[in-house]
This record gives sequence, structure tokens and C-alpha cells, in this order.
Amino acid sequence: MSVDLHEDVQFEFPCSAHSDDLTPVSIQWYHVDENTNDEVEVRIIPDKLTVSSNGSMMIRLTKNDTKGWAKFRGQYICRATNFYSEAERLAYIHVNNFIPPGQSQMFQSYANYGL
Repeated sequence: MSVDLHEDVQFEFPCSAHSDDLTPVSIQWYHVDENTNDEVEVRIIPDKLTVSSNGSMMIRLTKNDTKGWAKFRGQYICRATNFYSEAERLAYIHVNNFIPPGQSQMFQSYANYGL
């Protein structure tokens, strides 16, 4: 998904899996840390991030919330397992016009010119 920083947005990423009645399926979402590539288990954050009983992950962000975008942008992995096999789905949130906290627009512009 690609979204503009200046929008109110709600994402829903479905994730489901099926197995026979004797081997129940477990679904877990992970967010990939962009600095270390570690998979961090997704935690519910009221009014921002939820995971439904059917495995879908929902993220709600408000426009110009740079802290929210910094925390929630990037790659997500849905991993479904039934203890005999495993399957994964990837989701990625790309934010247009995103400037990481601590950097200014002027810095970004000069960086594009190799200065």
C-alpha cells in the first residue's frame, strides 16, 4: 500500500489459513524493524492497530501524524502455522512525502543533489 502523509487512512490486511479439525491454525503478525531486519511481534494499540479474530490486521492513522507514520510504515509479515507447516504473506506500507523525525525538508532536497 502506498499512502500520502497528509491523509487519514485505514488499512486492512487480511490473513487467513485453513487446516483440518485436528490441527488448528495459529496466525501471528510481525513488523520488520527497518534498521535490524528483526521481526517484532505486532502488539495491539487501541485506536491505531488491531488484529481481528479472523487474522486481519487493521491500522488507522491520522493525517500529518509523523510519529504514527514513523512507527507503522514498513514491512509486515503474516505467518500462519498449524505445527506441521507454515505459510507467510507480506504487506508493505510506503508513505509518500515522509521525512523521518530529525531531518528537515531542506536536508532532503540537498541530499538529492549529492551535496
